[in-house]
Amino acid sequence: MNLAFSLLAFTGACAPYEGDVGAPEKHPRDQGDADTDGDADGDADSDADGDADSDGDTDTDTAETGDTSPGPDPRTTDDDGDGLSEVDGDCDDADPAWTTTCPWVSVSAGYRHACGLRYDGALQCWGDNAYGQARLPAGTTGLDIHAGLEHTCWLDGTGTASCIGGDVDGDTALTAGPGEVDVDVGSYASCAVDGAGMATCVGIGGLTTVDMPPRVAWARLAVGHGHACGIDTAGGLWCWPSSSNGAYHVPTTSTWALVACGVDTSFGIDTSGFLSAWGTATLTGALSRYPTSGTWASVDADQVHGCAVSTIGTMSCWGDNDDGETTAPAGTYTQVATGYAYSCALTTGRQVVCWGRNDRGQTNVPP
Repeated sequence: MNLAFSLLAFTGACAPYEGDVGAPEKHPRDQGDADTDGDADGDADSDADGDADSDGDTDTDTAETGDTSPGPDPRTTDDDGDGLSEVDGDCDDADPAWTTTCPWVSVSAGYRHACGLRYDGALQCWGDNAYGQARLPAGTTGLDIHAGLEHTCWLDGTGTASCIGGDVDGDTALTAGPGEVDVDVGSYASCAVDGAGMATCVGIGGLTTVDMPPRVAWARLAVGHGHACGIDTAGGLWCWPSSSNGAYHVPTTSTWALVACGVDTSFGIDTSGFLSAWGTATLTGALSRYPTSGTWASVDADQVHGCAVSTIGTMSCWGDNDDGETTAPAGTYTQVATGYAYSCALTTGRQVVCWGRNDRGQTNVPP
C-alpha cells in the first residue's frame, strides 16, 4: 500500500464540516458546553474540575495545584510581608502549611544518633539508642536540641535545660533555666547560656563552669571531645583548657560569628565569612584539607571529616570518605552537622538530609 497516498486521503477526510469552516470540532462530551475543551464542565479549561484555573482541583480560587479547600492556598500566601511564600522557599511564614512544606528548623549530629527541631517546636531524635540518648519523652517540644557522644540535651519552651542518655562524667546533670537561649553538648560535657550571657557547664574536668574564662558574657558555646570554645557578646573567641592539643590556640581575627569543636580541632567563621581552623588535626591528615577561600555560613567537624556551607548555600566536605560522609547530596543548604562518619544538613527548603555511615539508623531522618 502506498503510504503517502493513504495519508493524503485521511487528511482530506478531516476537513472542517460545512457551515463551521475554520472552527474547531467539539468533543462528544462537550455537546451542550460552550467551550471546546472536551470536559463538559462548562469552563474554558480541560481539567474537568468545574473551574477555569487549570489546576485540577475542585475549588474556585486561583491556580493552586493540590489545594482543594476554598479560598487561597496558604502555601501561596505571604504572611510575613517579605514578598515570598512557602512555595517560594520562604519558611518563616507563620501558617499551618509550614509544618508540611518546611518541617525542620535545625539539626544536630552526635556520635551515632542525630536530633532536630521542627517548626512546630517538636523535638525528635533518631539513630543509636543504646544509652537512651535518642528516646525523648513523648511529646517533647522546645527551642533547641543537641546530640553528643552518648547523650542529648535540649531547651524546653521556657528555656530550661534537660538531658538524657549516658552520664559518664555528670554530663547529663545540666541544671539551668528557665531563660537559657543556647545549649551544646560534646563527648563528655554539656553547656547552656542564658539571656544575660551567663554560662553553666557540667561534665568532665576542664570543661565545667569553674574551668571557663572568668567574667565573660557569652553569646554561644561549642563543646568538643576534650575542649570547648565560646564567642562572647562582643564577638571575641575563647577556647579552653590550654592542654587540648592546640585546639585552644585561637587565630587572631577581630570578631567571630560561629565556632565548632571537634576532637582535636576547632573551626570558626568570622563576621566576614572567612573559615579558619586550629588544633592538632588541622595541621596534618584528613581535616587539613578544609577550604581556605570563599565565604561561609555554617561549619562542623568530627574526628576524621568536616563540612561547611557557603553563604550561597553550596556544600563543601573534606576528610575521610570511607562511608560516603563527605559526598553530600546535590542541593543548597543553610546548616550542616557532622557525626562519626556521617553528616546531616538542613536544605534551603527546610528539609533535613543525612548521608554516610548508617549502622545505627543515624541517617534515617523521620518523615
